[in-house]
Amino acid sequence: HRGQHVPLDPAFERSFGSVHVRRFDLGPSSVEYDLVDQIRAARVTIGERNCRWGPARISNGGLWQGPLWPRQRHFCGPQQWLWVGETIIEDLDFQPRRCIWQHPAQGEVVSSAFSDVPIGERLVLYAGLYYPHERELTRPPVTARVLVNDVEIGRLVHADGDSWKRVELDPDPLHTGVAHGRVTIEVSADNPDMRSICWAATMRGPAREVGE
Repeated sequence: HRGQHVPLDPAFERSFGSVHVRRFDLGPSSVEYDLVDQIRAARVTIGERNCRWGPARISNGGLWQGPLWPRQRHFCGPQQWLWVGETIIEDLDFQPRRCIWQHPAQGEVVSSAFSDVPIGERLVLYAGLYYPHERELTRPPVTARVLVNDVEIGRLVHADGDSWKRVELDPDPLHTGVAHGRVTIEVSADNPDMRSICWAATMRGPAREVGE
Protein backbone atom coordinates (compact mmCIF):
# COMPACT_ATOMS: atom_id res chain seq x y z
CA HIS A 1 0.00 0.00 0.00
CA ARG A 2 1.21 3.52 -0.77
CA GLY A 3 3.28 4.95 2.08
CA GLN A 4 3.20 1.73 4.14
CA HIS A 5 6.51 0.65 5.70
CA VAL A 6 7.64 -2.93 4.96
CA PRO A 7 10.27 -4.27 7.43
CA LEU A 8 12.16 -6.24 4.75
CA ASP A 9 15.20 -5.78 2.57
CA PRO A 10 14.03 -5.44 -1.03
CA ALA A 11 15.10 -8.06 -3.56
CA PHE A 12 15.17 -5.35 -6.22
CA GLU A 13 15.45 -1.58 -5.92
CA ARG A 14 15.87 1.07 -8.60
CA SER A 15 14.86 4.63 -9.38
CA PHE A 16 13.39 5.68 -12.70
CA GLY A 17 13.37 9.44 -12.63
CA SER A 18 10.97 10.48 -9.86
CA VAL A 19 9.63 6.89 -9.48
CA HIS A 20 11.33 4.60 -6.94
CA VAL A 21 10.64 0.85 -7.36
CA ARG A 22 11.23 -1.81 -4.70
CA ARG A 23 10.32 -5.50 -5.01
CA PHE A 24 9.94 -7.82 -2.02
CA ASP A 25 10.01 -11.61 -2.44
CA LEU A 26 7.85 -13.30 0.21
CA GLY A 27 8.64 -16.90 -0.66
CA PRO A 28 6.32 -19.78 -1.62
CA SER A 29 2.66 -19.91 -0.72
CA SER A 30 1.58 -21.99 2.25
CA VAL A 31 -1.45 -23.39 0.41
CA GLU A 32 -1.83 -27.14 1.01
CA TYR A 33 -5.16 -27.75 -0.75
CA ASP A 34 -7.15 -25.55 -3.11
CA LEU A 35 -10.87 -26.36 -3.12
CA VAL A 36 -11.41 -24.49 -6.40
CA ASP A 37 -9.03 -26.91 -8.13
CA GLN A 38 -10.98 -29.90 -6.79
CA ILE A 39 -14.56 -28.91 -7.62
CA ARG A 40 -15.05 -31.70 -10.15
CA ALA A 41 -14.51 -34.34 -7.45
CA ALA A 42 -16.88 -32.67 -4.98
CA ARG A 43 -20.33 -34.03 -4.18
CA VAL A 44 -22.76 -31.21 -4.92
CA THR A 45 -26.34 -31.24 -3.71
CA ILE A 46 -29.32 -28.93 -3.63
CA GLY A 47 -31.50 -29.90 -0.70
CA GLU A 48 -31.59 -33.71 -0.87
CA ARG A 49 -30.95 -33.92 -4.62
CA ASN A 50 -27.60 -34.61 -6.22
CA CYS A 51 -26.41 -32.23 -8.90
CA ARG A 52 -25.08 -33.72 -12.12
CA TRP A 53 -21.51 -33.13 -13.27
CA GLY A 54 -20.99 -32.98 -17.00
CA PRO A 55 -21.23 -30.87 -20.13
CA ALA A 56 -23.95 -28.25 -20.26
CA ARG A 57 -24.87 -25.20 -22.29
CA ILE A 58 -22.25 -22.48 -22.13
CA SER A 59 -22.68 -18.72 -21.91
CA ASN A 60 -20.23 -16.09 -23.08
CA GLY A 61 -21.23 -13.75 -20.28
CA GLY A 62 -21.69 -10.04 -20.85
CA LEU A 63 -23.42 -7.10 -19.17
CA TRP A 64 -26.24 -8.42 -16.94
CA GLN A 65 -25.65 -11.93 -18.34
CA GLY A 66 -23.44 -13.04 -15.47
CA PRO A 67 -19.95 -14.54 -15.74
CA LEU A 68 -18.91 -17.24 -18.19
CA TRP A 69 -20.61 -20.59 -17.72
CA PRO A 70 -18.00 -23.38 -17.97
CA ARG A 71 -18.74 -26.30 -20.27
CA GLN A 72 -18.15 -28.78 -17.44
CA ARG A 73 -20.00 -28.06 -14.21
CA HIS A 74 -22.40 -29.45 -11.61
CA PHE A 75 -25.88 -28.64 -12.90
CA CYS A 76 -28.56 -28.48 -10.22
CA GLY A 77 -31.53 -26.88 -12.04
CA PRO A 78 -34.26 -26.32 -12.81
CA GLN A 79 -33.27 -22.62 -13.05
CA GLN A 80 -30.35 -22.11 -15.41
CA TRP A 81 -28.25 -20.28 -12.82
CA LEU A 82 -28.42 -23.17 -10.34
CA TRP A 83 -25.05 -24.71 -11.11
CA VAL A 84 -21.76 -25.10 -9.27
CA GLY A 85 -18.43 -24.77 -11.00
CA GLU A 86 -15.30 -22.75 -11.61
CA THR A 87 -15.57 -19.35 -13.26
CA ILE A 88 -14.23 -15.79 -12.98
CA ILE A 89 -16.36 -12.94 -11.70
CA GLU A 90 -15.74 -9.23 -11.44
CA ASP A 91 -16.28 -8.11 -7.86
CA LEU A 92 -17.60 -4.77 -6.65
CA ASP A 93 -14.13 -3.26 -7.10
CA PHE A 94 -14.03 -4.55 -10.71
CA GLN A 95 -11.29 -7.04 -9.82
CA PRO A 96 -11.33 -10.48 -11.52
CA ARG A 97 -11.74 -13.35 -9.06
CA ARG A 98 -11.28 -17.04 -9.86
CA CYS A 99 -13.86 -18.82 -7.77
CA ILE A 100 -16.66 -21.37 -7.48
CA TRP A 101 -20.09 -20.11 -8.52
CA GLN A 102 -22.62 -21.57 -6.07
CA HIS A 103 -25.86 -19.63 -6.40
CA PRO A 104 -28.31 -20.21 -3.51
CA ALA A 105 -31.75 -21.71 -4.12
CA GLN A 106 -35.14 -20.77 -2.78
CA GLY A 107 -35.76 -22.58 0.51
CA GLU A 108 -32.92 -25.09 0.01
CA VAL A 109 -29.24 -25.29 0.88
CA VAL A 110 -26.74 -25.72 -1.96
CA SER A 111 -23.79 -27.79 -0.73
CA SER A 112 -20.36 -28.75 -2.07
CA ALA A 113 -18.57 -31.50 -0.10
CA PHE A 114 -14.91 -32.37 -0.61
CA SER A 115 -13.62 -35.72 0.70
CA ASP A 116 -10.21 -36.59 2.12
CA VAL A 117 -9.00 -33.01 2.44
CA PRO A 118 -5.71 -32.62 4.34
CA ILE A 119 -6.48 -30.64 7.49
CA GLY A 120 -4.04 -27.74 7.83
CA GLU A 121 -3.74 -25.06 10.47
CA ARG A 122 -6.26 -22.68 8.89
CA LEU A 123 -8.89 -22.55 6.23
CA VAL A 124 -9.08 -19.27 4.33
CA LEU A 125 -12.38 -18.50 2.59
CA TYR A 126 -13.11 -15.61 0.24
CA ALA A 127 -16.47 -14.79 -1.30
CA GLY A 128 -17.98 -12.10 -3.46
CA LEU A 129 -20.93 -11.39 -5.72
CA TYR A 130 -21.12 -10.61 -9.41
CA TYR A 131 -20.85 -6.82 -9.21
CA PRO A 132 -24.15 -5.74 -10.90
CA HIS A 133 -25.99 -7.81 -8.28
CA GLU A 134 -24.29 -6.01 -5.37
CA ARG A 135 -23.74 -2.40 -6.38
CA GLU A 136 -27.26 -1.15 -5.62
CA LEU A 137 -26.76 -2.15 -1.95
CA THR A 138 -30.41 -3.11 -1.54
CA ARG A 139 -30.54 -6.90 -1.30
CA PRO A 140 -30.28 -9.23 1.72
CA PRO A 141 -27.07 -11.04 2.68
CA VAL A 142 -26.00 -14.49 1.55
CA THR A 143 -24.29 -16.99 3.86
CA ALA A 144 -21.51 -19.50 3.18
CA ARG A 145 -21.33 -22.01 6.05
CA VAL A 146 -18.18 -24.13 6.45
CA LEU A 147 -18.17 -27.59 8.00
CA VAL A 148 -15.39 -30.09 8.64
CA ASN A 149 -16.61 -33.65 9.20
CA ASP A 150 -20.15 -32.26 9.59
CA VAL A 151 -19.15 -29.85 12.37
CA GLU A 152 -19.53 -26.15 11.62
CA ILE A 153 -16.24 -24.31 12.03
CA GLY A 154 -17.53 -20.91 10.94
CA ARG A 155 -19.36 -18.97 8.30
CA LEU A 156 -18.99 -16.00 6.00
CA VAL A 157 -21.98 -13.67 5.77
CA HIS A 158 -21.71 -11.49 2.70
CA ALA A 159 -23.71 -8.25 2.69
CA ASP A 160 -23.95 -5.85 -0.22
CA GLY A 161 -20.94 -3.54 -0.10
CA ASP A 162 -18.54 -6.20 1.24
CA SER A 163 -16.99 -6.81 -2.20
CA TRP A 164 -14.38 -9.63 -2.02
CA LYS A 165 -14.66 -10.65 1.64
CA ARG A 166 -12.23 -12.85 3.58
CA VAL A 167 -12.52 -15.00 6.71
CA GLU A 168 -9.91 -17.23 8.31
CA LEU A 169 -11.13 -20.31 10.21
CA ASP A 170 -9.64 -23.00 12.44
CA PRO A 171 -10.42 -26.31 10.67
CA ASP A 172 -9.91 -28.31 13.88
CA PRO A 173 -11.37 -26.15 16.67
CA LEU A 174 -11.83 -29.17 18.98
CA HIS A 175 -8.14 -30.11 18.57
CA THR A 176 -8.89 -33.68 17.53
CA GLY A 177 -5.67 -33.94 15.55
CA VAL A 178 -7.45 -35.38 12.52
CA ALA A 179 -5.16 -35.44 9.46
CA HIS A 180 -7.82 -35.61 6.74
CA GLY A 181 -11.51 -34.87 6.63
CA ARG A 182 -14.55 -33.84 4.66
CA VAL A 183 -14.89 -30.10 4.04
CA THR A 184 -18.34 -28.80 3.09
CA ILE A 185 -19.34 -25.35 1.86
CA GLU A 186 -23.08 -24.67 2.24
CA VAL A 187 -24.66 -21.63 0.63
CA SER A 188 -28.07 -20.17 1.50
CA ALA A 189 -30.03 -16.91 1.36
CA ASP A 190 -33.48 -15.89 2.58
CA ASN A 191 -34.10 -14.43 -0.87
CA PRO A 192 -31.76 -15.93 -3.50
CA ASP A 193 -32.66 -13.47 -6.25
CA MET A 194 -29.41 -12.06 -7.67
CA ARG A 195 -27.41 -13.54 -4.79
CA SER A 196 -24.70 -14.75 -7.15
CA ILE A 197 -22.10 -15.76 -4.58
CA CYS A 198 -18.77 -17.05 -5.84
CA TRP A 199 -16.23 -18.35 -3.36
CA ALA A 200 -12.62 -19.52 -3.18
CA ALA A 201 -11.16 -21.53 -0.30
CA THR A 202 -7.77 -22.99 0.55
CA MET A 203 -6.42 -25.14 3.36
CA ARG A 204 -3.16 -23.64 4.55
CA GLY A 205 -0.25 -24.35 6.83
CA PRO A 206 1.10 -22.02 9.51
CA ALA A 207 0.81 -18.30 8.88
CA ARG A 208 3.95 -17.10 7.13
CA GLU A 209 5.98 -14.53 9.05
CA VAL A 210 6.95 -11.33 7.27
CA GLY A 211 10.37 -11.91 5.74
CA GLU A 212 10.05 -15.71 5.83
